[in-house]
Amino acid sequence: MTLPLKLLLRFLIAFSRYLLGAVKRGSEKQLKTSLPNSGKLLSVPSERPKSGSGDSKMRAFDRIFIEEGRDLPIPFLRALAKRESGNNPKQASGPAWGLLQVGIDARAGNVLKSYNERFKTDFTRRDMLDPRLNVRVASELLARIVRMYKAEGMEPDWENGNWVGLVTAGWNAGYSRRGGMVRVIRFLKTKNIPVTLSAAYANAKHSGAGKGFIKRMAQQKRQAWHRSVVASTFAEQGILPSPESKGKFQWLPLALALLFLR
Repeated sequence: MTLPLKLLLRFLIAFSRYLLGAVKRGSEKQLKTSLPNSGKLLSVPSERPKSGSGDSKMRAFDRIFIEEGRDLPIPFLRALAKRESGNNPKQASGPAWGLLQVGIDARAGNVLKSYNERFKTDFTRRDMLDPRLNVRVASELLARIVRMYKAEGMEPDWENGNWVGLVTAGWNAGYSRRGGMVRVIRFLKTKNIPVTLSAAYANAKHSGAGKGFIKRMAQQKRQAWHRSVVASTFAEQGILPSPESKGKFQWLPLALALLFLR
């Protein structure tokens, strides 16, 4: 092997190791178990998107997210809309309807009924096909979940995969103090177990939570869905992949070496 080729190979290996280090550093930032306060995501884009514009520009539902989203981060609401309905505000094929799939009957938690009772409104299931009303109802519940978690000593960190995942799981599987995610969080704290999404899955059945919640938390497809919302939220922020992707980039040094040694 000639000297220039050896030098090139060393450079490529060093560069690939740098990339791996960047991935690791970004992953550690995402999934730290302490949850410091972070307001970075509360800034919102101010321009309407042009053709081919990046994620920093306004999108179709961003104005609604800003006005009705109760200060929830735009990247999270974008991700939730994408995973819930494919950004289709007219999605109405099951027990949850609309852009953020608000539950319209008991099969999906009676979210709409609960909202009407607490706010003395009379929205119907058809109203949930209006994206503004849908986001209003959904965001009220999501903000309530955030407040309940804060009451348990957790601070919002929307760049933390565990925080995003726990909020998503509370929204999707159940959040209540008596039989949902808050019950699990309290159980983890009493056992001195770090409050993480994986720990919630593993310990839901031991926490005394409701049977329906435990069943939902054990479903692999549901867990994958929760993690997909986390991944989409990170993608909206431009954050590097999580440690669950560990190994995905391990082939890079070898691949680069093989490519240039052919």
